Amino acid sequence: MYILDEMDLPLSNPKEELESISNNHFKPLFDVTSFEIRKEIERDKGIDFDIEIKKNGKYTNFRFTIQLKATESKKKNQDGSISLQIETSNINYLFNGGRLAYYVLYNKPENSFYFESLNQFAKELSDADQEWYKQHTHVLRFSKRLNIDQINKIYNSTLDRGIFQRTINEKLAIQSSFIDLNDKIVVDANSQVISDKEIREQIESVGLELINQFRWKEILLIHSKATSAVASTAKYNLIIGMAYYYSSEHLKALIHFQQALKSSPGLTGILFEHLRLLHLTTRYSIGLIKSEEYSIKSKEFESTSLGAYIKIELAKARYLESPEIYRSDRYENFVKNIDEIISSSLSNENVKLIARCEAVLIEGSKLNMDYVSTVANIRAMETKFDLNVSRRVEAGLQVANQRINWHNKVRLLKEDCLQNKNQFAFNNAQLNEIKVMYEFEVYASLVNVENIDKLYESDKRIQQLLEQLHSVMAFYEQIGHIENLCVALSLKYELEHYANKTDESLSTIDRLSEYVDNYNLAEFKLKSDELKNRGTTHERLKQMLDSLAEQGKADEKEYDAIVKEMKKLDENDRQRFVGNNMVEVIHLFPIGYFQYPMEKRRDVFKIISISDDIRSAFDLMYDEYKVIPIANIYHNPVKQEGYGDDKFADKGIESWRNIYQIRKALFENGFKKFEPPN
Repeated sequence: MYILDEMDLPLSNPKEELESISNNHFKPLFDVTSFEIRKEIERDKGIDFDIEIKKNGKYTNFRFTIQLKATESKKKNQDGSISLQIETSNINYLFNGGRLAYYVLYNKPENSFYFESLNQFAKELSDADQEWYKQHTHVLRFSKRLNIDQINKIYNSTLDRGIFQRTINEKLAIQSSFIDLNDKIVVDANSQVISDKEIREQIESVGLELINQFRWKEILLIHSKATSAVASTAKYNLIIGMAYYYSSEHLKALIHFQQALKSSPGLTGILFEHLRLLHLTTRYSIGLIKSEEYSIKSKEFESTSLGAYIKIELAKARYLESPEIYRSDRYENFVKNIDEIISSSLSNENVKLIARCEAVLIEGSKLNMDYVSTVANIRAMETKFDLNVSRRVEAGLQVANQRINWHNKVRLLKEDCLQNKNQFAFNNAQLNEIKVMYEFEVYASLVNVENIDKLYESDKRIQQLLEQLHSVMAFYEQIGHIENLCVALSLKYELEHYANKTDESLSTIDRLSEYVDNYNLAEFKLKSDELKNRGTTHERLKQMLDSLAEQGKADEKEYDAIVKEMKKLDENDRQRFVGNNMVEVIHLFPIGYFQYPMEKRRDVFKIISISDDIRSAFDLMYDEYKVIPIANIYHNPVKQEGYGDDKFADKGIESWRNIYQIRKALFENGFKKFEPPN
């Protein structure tokens, strides 16, 4: 028996022994070159260790706290975790420290440590019950082993958080000296700290250059990191408005343009004019002003360097909106307007390239329509006359030369775009080229005149156009130009639909509809609805040709009825007697000779619709030369004496309706048809 056995000494506490064991095993886990472990020994209210991290042998004052628990129980949950009751007051206490905190559990039977993050624990409690803090205790399930890898992660997290907090403190200290106290400190998802002032200065410094490089998505990304207080200057609002405008978010653009106008003294010269024009254009785009008001107000800019952009749009609008009867004149006027813009000293290189892009589109589409017209005329001639091979060859060569010249213009335009490093104009030129080539492919396949069709092989052309279009779409998507992307998607749908790529075309139209809905693009909503309802170029052209074919049958029937009725009038004339005294004769081509009293000459001229300015020519034939004049009544009005262009003036049923009205009026006025002696 030892004497100590008989002494009255304090009894050992198994709980304290377990705590000592856990403490002794815990500290060696942390490398002393990276961690300074300080045990909380005075008035411990729930923190066992305050641990500071070191960086390159230096103390950082970046710290995290540890609440150490221990257990001798071998009991585990089915998932291998160990449950422990944690008081809510302890959770709150750790949170109030404002540092990263961890619960660590020493499991004596395994001689191992488990840990859980306070933040993760609190998140799980909140997800389960928003009022978790009203409960006195909560169960924490320990499942993560505390090993060297996890300790390194804790080190890095503490370092990142410390740097983050240090930056916050610095920014707040600096900001206290700013005059503009409305600027805010911003923290992004990656714990990067930046102030409104820094964002504003960055945008105002490089924003316009980024706009010129079509990098408006990057501008909006930087802008998204700021608070609403950042847009406090005219220049900043102008640049952000431009970025939204070119991204097709016109409502957001308008808000910033209006804010810029309120503080417009901050802008001078061309920037202020640019702001006014963009504000006007945006209001027009979203329907706040009508086209008449837009046209009037936009004229204010025609004498400035910005006026060229408006003139391009106006020239294009005049051409597209002009009535069909002025087709040749309107194209000549369009070319004249574009040439004036290109040659103007106010037009920079970008304006000239944009004008040329529009020119190749309009010219290409016109050539396509001229091609259809040429084919139609050839067919019309061959229904009345014999096949004329030379006429076909001549027409084919004319079409070929026109298209070769057009392709050369497009090639030179794209080369100039690349030389000027203008990718936007280059892709616009490519898009317009694809449009025109698709139209021509459709027209050529439907009208199908072999001598002309052989000039172009088309078996793989659609696929080539689709491949070319993919690169154009990728560019628009990259820079975020949604409107041009929608134009390209519309064209892609037409090409795929024409090539019977059903699945691809449905996917494309769905994608177009998604953009239309997301950006509220009313104009493209109409376009997408039209495309879905048999509104592609090839469907509309086929419908037109089918309609013309049906109309042709009806016209042929009407023509037969007209001829039959005129033969009846001829027969009635043969049975009528007209005196031979003081009569004149006129040859009306193609229906024959007619006689009438001399004093009725002006009445006949009126019935035939002989133009006032050439009536003197007919008078001369009668009065001076004493010969029978000829009037080609395929024309209405008649503008010259003689056969003129002969039967080539025949415009189909329209001409024969007029001829019948002339024939009928002559009969009703007693002017008789007769057969002259040979």
